[in-house]
Amino acid sequence: MKFFWWIGLFHNGHGFSRELQKDGKMPDRKSPLLFFERRRIALVFILMIIFFIFVILRLYQYQAAYSERYYKLSPSPPEKDSGFEVYIPRDLEDCFAELKKMLPKKLIKKIKDGKESDMIQYHLNLGMWVRNNWGLWKGSRLKSYFEKLGIHHPDDMSGIILDSFYRHLNNENIGLSGQVKFYQEYWEVIPKIFGKRKKEKVFKEDKLEYKEVEIDVNSLIRDLSSEMNTE
Repeated sequence: MKFFWWIGLFHNGHGFSRELQKDGKMPDRKSPLLFFERRRIALVFILMIIFFIFVILRLYQYQAAYSERYYKLSPSPPEKDSGFEVYIPRDLEDCFAELKKMLPKKLIKKIKDGKESDMIQYHLNLGMWVRNNWGLWKGSRLKSYFEKLGIHHPDDMSGIILDSFYRHLNNENIGLSGQVKFYQEYWEVIPKIFGKRKKEKVFKEDKLEYKEVEIDVNSLIRDLSSEMNTE
């Protein structure tokens, strides 16, 4: 109520200022009434700023609390003498069971209702949690499972887990052998592309010499897509 009372004072003060100027003359700037009016306007302005800052902070706190609830994980406790802080799945099917157990239902629904290409957005949050906590960097039994399949980089392992989880939720064929083949071809093609780039030279006009061409990300992606026939 005080907020609206101050707005009323501001409106009345503005009207009072107009009354002082009706005779065509500017009022004396040293007038106590005019000084009080300016001070009152400044106070109302400060209160409005404080009010909007308060609203923004409350919205931010609400969003942070919602995100925490939305992405809060509840992993299973570790097995005895496992050396890890959480339960480590044995294989891909075990990953599905653990993910469905530890992920919030709203997040699972969001994953299921999305597109498989959207799974890349989880690489640096859920994917990072999987890599760090399921021992994909440390030699866990899950890492050994993927290495037996021919997958050796933790980023590739978490990528297969997330993409397969999406397909599992949507009752699609996991296509594990196809995913494994994709990552194996990727690591075969990348050295070839960089080897080819190193041989490419461009003329440097100012010093009349040659230098290695710089790697452009977009052209690298095009070359990679072409080599792997994914265009």
